[in-house]
This record gives sequence, structure tokens and C-alpha cells, in this order.
Amino acid sequence: MATWRWTGINILYFNSGLVNIPRELYEAAIIDGANAFQMFWRITLPLLRPTTLFVIVLSIIGGYQVFVEPFILYTGGGGPGDGGLTMALLIYRTAFTSFNFGTAAAMGVILAAIIFVFSLIQFRFFGVFSRED
Repeated sequence: MATWRWTGINILYFNSGLVNIPRELYEAAIIDGANAFQMFWRITLPLLRPTTLFVIVLSIIGGYQVFVEPFILYTGGGGPGDGGLTMALLIYRTAFTSFNFGTAAAMGVILAAIIFVFSLIQFRFFGVFSRED
């Protein structure tokens, strides 16, 4: 269910990235004798790197903050054997069921730190923090 929740907006992000690739690059590649696979691999993918980075970082952040779907499906709990328990739902449960607000706040800070670290890893993987800059 969460996959379908974000599919539409991710399609819009990639569509806007594809629309902003100049057609002249494809025309020049055709004149140079490139086939469709080569154009995709050498033009489309490199120019979609910023869009891909944006979508991946937002998806990671959204994945760690999944709350609504398990809360609705399992009526406020984590389901059988807490199989649907997410980090956001655990923070909610700690704060508003156990009334342990300090622990929940600490868990929220740790969740933010985890998201920050994974975002930095993605930036490094995509070359945003490269040494040539």
C-alpha cells in the first residue's frame, strides 16, 4: 500500500526530469550512430542523476516515517507479533500509549540521525560531495 502511495509523485518527478533533457542531445547521438540503449545509458541516465538522487532520498525518508498505513491496518498496533510495527509507530506508541514522552523524543532524535546518515550516504554515492568540486 505504501508503494502505491508514492508511485504517482515519483512518476511526476521522473517525468519532469525527462522533459528537461534537451532533444538536441538525442538528435546529435542519432547522427553519431548511437542506438536506443546507448542513448539511454549515456544521455538519459546521467542527466537523470539529480532526479534519481532526489527520489531516493525522499523515498528513504518516507520509508522511515511510515505511520498511517500500519496504524490504520492494525488499528493502532503493530499487528500480529508486531510485524507491522514501524519506527514512527513505535515512537507514537511509546509517547501516547505508555506516556513516556522523554524516551519517545530520544527515539525521534535517533530516527532523525539515522535518516541524516542515510541521506549523506546517498549524496556520497551519487557524487554530490565529490572531491573534484
